[in-house]
Amino acid sequence: MKRFALGLAAIVMLAGCAGMKAREHVLLPAMKMAWVGISSDIDVGLATLTVDAAAQVRVEQSHMALFLSAGDIDGILMVDWRRLRQTAEAGITLRVQRGEIGQGVARSLLERLVMFTRALLELEKRT
Repeated sequence: MKRFALGLAAIVMLAGCAGMKAREHVLLPAMKMAWVGISSDIDVGLATLTVDAAAQVRVEQSHMALFLSAGDIDGILMVDWRRLRQTAEAGITLRVQRGEIGQGVARSLLERLVMFTRALLELEKRT
């Protein structure tokens, strides 16, 4: 997990130096890979929300998955990442509380969220 976070960090830094098209071709595949785990953390975090709030997060989650798979950068940037990130963080915290993961793994998962946020900021620069 730590290697993946470091790899995503390197990709984000390199993409910052690259042109717009190169940025898209480097960042989107890395974001798609990270999304699988982030989405799992969101699934766990849904248990911490009210029914209505969880339904709203599920909509945002499905939109992110759809836009990432389509490579739709404008769509990706329209998704409420703040809400998704908060839910993923809650899911990571819940997994620690349940004893499913330790603090080291939790730190790596939280770092993945930071790297995904940075990747979104890089994509935003293109618009």
